[in-house]
Amino acid sequence: MRRASVRSTLTVMTVYTIVVKGELSPRLGSAFEGMSMRVGGGETALVGDIIDQAQLQGVLSKVADLGLELLRVTPVDVDAPVALDALPDHT
Repeated sequence: MRRASVRSTLTVMTVYTIVVKGELSPRLGSAFEGMSMRVGGGETALVGDIIDQAQLQGVLSKVADLGLELLRVTPVDVDAPVALDALPDHT
């Protein structure tokens, strides 16, 4: 009798901060479902869990499709404080 091999696949998510130029309205920010939005200083930071590179590319494609100017994409060290926490939360 042959035993089937069972593999457990763990999904490790990474929290990313994606910053775009301009202060997005809550309506426009709703296009980024599942991400929190912080607005201030002429920028909008979208913060959320990204499962893999394909999902990250999807979010970045949405940024481009909406004609937004991408300023930076940064993986967040969840053990370190995030500088953008000082911005007001508009989720």
